[in-house]
Amino acid sequence: MDCELFSRYSSILTIISGGSRRIGFHRFHTDGLYRGDFLTHRVAYNPHQHIAKNFMALVEPLVSGAGSSDEPQAKIRIRDDEIAIDCPEPDKEAIREVLHEIASRVDCFDIDRHRIALVNINACDRLPIRQWPEANFRSIALRLLDRYDNLLLLYTGAEREREKIQEHIDTIGNGRCINFSGAVPFHTLTALYHISAFMLTSDSGPAHFAAVTDLKTFVMYGPETPELYGSLAKNSTAYYAGLACSPCLSAFNHRSSPCTDNVCMKAITPDEIYQGITTYFDASVLRALEETTASPRAAASENGPSR
Repeated sequence: MDCELFSRYSSILTIISGGSRRIGFHRFHTDGLYRGDFLTHRVAYNPHQHIAKNFMALVEPLVSGAGSSDEPQAKIRIRDDEIAIDCPEPDKEAIREVLHEIASRVDCFDIDRHRIALVNINACDRLPIRQWPEANFRSIALRLLDRYDNLLLLYTGAEREREKIQEHIDTIGNGRCINFSGAVPFHTLTALYHISAFMLTSDSGPAHFAAVTDLKTFVMYGPETPELYGSLAKNSTAYYAGLACSPCLSAFNHRSSPCTDNVCMKAITPDEIYQGITTYFDASVLRALEETTASPRAAASENGPSR
């Protein structure tokens, strides 16, 4: 299965793999790189459909057993709710153990008291025009930490981002900011998402990984559109300025752009992000409080009047 959109190299790999069924995207009559006739099942890349659904379409020939002559594939409708996974409780417990270990070394971290918010500043992206200004992340962090004393900011990222993230945290100067980059294996991230309160990130990997969980996400888009690359989860808020030049990255230009001034990202202000986060977090705290106070009443009604 070739998940590249137009790469010639990956199409060559499909033929030398020796697979009897070789599935990938084909250009058919659209503009794009010629990839040869190496595929046995040729799927239409649909630039008007979310990228996750395009990838799901590659699975259809395997599931349905469709013949190679049935082109273009895949003639199915993919629902949003098909792209979701559950997280086993042992995985959540494993993440909690990691957090407990960190809390034992950090005076300002009380895992039983603090709500965890994930922050991804996308420090080492290969596409820097997707990055929201670092000063904006700092502004949001300072305002949230000042407003909520029960909130802890966990900064996620790859191991190679650790130094850059630490430099950013040092400029904030608050012990409730924890550098979590490279702290756990990639496959355990969904467990972290399941036990966190929300995530703030620019358009990058974590925003997409979180789409298969119920984590509330606040995601900034600019060079790419949320229509194709946004979270399919209902619990995600996308911020997109919608400039005339945006999106400037696509499969048809090999994700290359001449832009050196990402006004599309700078146009998204800290104020609107802060408003969205505080509105959500205040409501979630209120819901948790109502559930906590309602539980004793429910128990009392089941067990008879309290004395």
